[in-house]
Amino acid sequence: MTEVYVKQGDLLPVVEGTLYFEDETGMDLTGCAAKFHMIDKDGTVKVDAAAVIIDVGPPGVVEYQWSGSDTDTPGRYRAEFEVTRPDGKTQTWPTLEPLHIIILEQYA
Repeated sequence: MTEVYVKQGDLLPVVEGTLYFEDETGMDLTGCAAKFHMIDKDGTVKVDAAAVIIDVGPPGVVEYQWSGSDTDTPGRYRAEFEVTRPDGKTQTWPTLEPLHIIILEQYA
């Protein structure tokens, strides 16, 4: 399981993913688009926004840069990147191990 820790209200660190298929070959992101989804424990969507492809690869690398109120609520969230290929088909990462975002309460 991969975990990313962010302090409440902070906009760093960015969330980055290097995308591999289940057989460990790298995903080629040429001509693709990417989105980032973050969902709370009740299934409520907290973030559904465009992600940036920073390297088409293979393996492709994507990232999501926090904005606005993305990190305003402390808690544990499930997250994923969704890639839309040029033919319109989608594939979601991670496929094998969960990605969790933990937003820690800001004390000051």
